Amino acid sequence: MRVIIAGGGTGGHLFPGIAIAEELKMRDPDTEVIFVGTEHGIEARVIPREGYPIRFLAAEGLVGVSLVRKVRSIFKMFFSLFDSRRILKEVKPDIVIGVGGYASFGTALMATLMSIPLMIVEQNSVPGLANRLLG
Repeated sequence: MRVIIAGGGTGGHLFPGIAIAEELKMRDPDTEVIFVGTEHGIEARVIPREGYPIRFLAAEGLVGVSLVRKVRSIFKMFFSLFDSRRILKEVKPDIVIGVGGYASFGTALMATLMSIPLMIVEQNSVPGLANRLLG
């Protein structure tokens, strides 16, 4: 089985994704897990250290930033959709798991549009913006 885990930006999104990856690998060592995130999020440093491949896309946070950065984030979201489509076509996952955060939105949305099974994981008591929109 080939799985994409999309998300990051913060450890609160990333570390549950790593726990899911470890559980999947424990249950079936032949499972391929590929992470999708951003080059400037925590995932860019942590995922390679954990031994998983990671693919990068253009995305930025939208919540709690200035109006200029919000506009830039929305603009980058469109690029993240193109990046996500390219990654999904190349990797051909059996399922995409969105763990939240701005890095998950484009990949999860594109998986749905491409009829790839999607699972959204929400580990917080109040869902974040990306998971609320995807839900």
